[in-house]
Amino acid sequence: MRLWAGLAALAALLAVAGFAGEPVRVDSDSMLPTLRPGRWLWLDKLHYRQRAPQRGEVVVVRLRGVEGGRFVKRVIGLPGERIDVVDEVVFVDGEPLPRRHLGALEHGDRVFEAYEEAAGARRYRVLDDPERDTLGGRFELDSDQYLLLGDHRDHSEDGRAWGPVDRGELLGPVWVGGGL
Repeated sequence: MRLWAGLAALAALLAVAGFAGEPVRVDSDSMLPTLRPGRWLWLDKLHYRQRAPQRGEVVVVRLRGVEGGRFVKRVIGLPGERIDVVDEVVFVDGEPLPRRHLGALEHGDRVFEAYEEAAGARRYRVLDDPERDTLGGRFELDSDQYLLLGDHRDHSEDGRAWGPVDRGELLGPVWVGGGL
């Protein structure tokens, strides 16, 4: 009898865990240097039922009609904002996101320029490839739209290619050991 009770408790725990979140694997280098390919993260599916996504959070987005379907990216633009990406710099309503040059960073046989960028209370590193032009553009966000970018800006298919995403397409923030 005790065995059945234990198995029932385990089944209930797994059902709740599957509803509340799930593991997600990083499949590309678009979030370098923050997240490496092959890294496992925890997707919190319930978080955005309690509050809106915040600038600087790393999230999973589900895009119907885009090959791969689910992507890990960073929230840069919030509802109602105008985002401009010009010469590697992100502007929010005409103001540049704070950015500090950190120097060169080697990855494989390539050298990239690393920067610390600040979005809201979050600070994170982004990479620019001096051999590639950064895709730029202007994005006017509606009242329920967000703009997502990868941290490896010149090697990321992100909101600059797909445009803004609706809040309903954001599955939730991700967590890794030690936080993000």
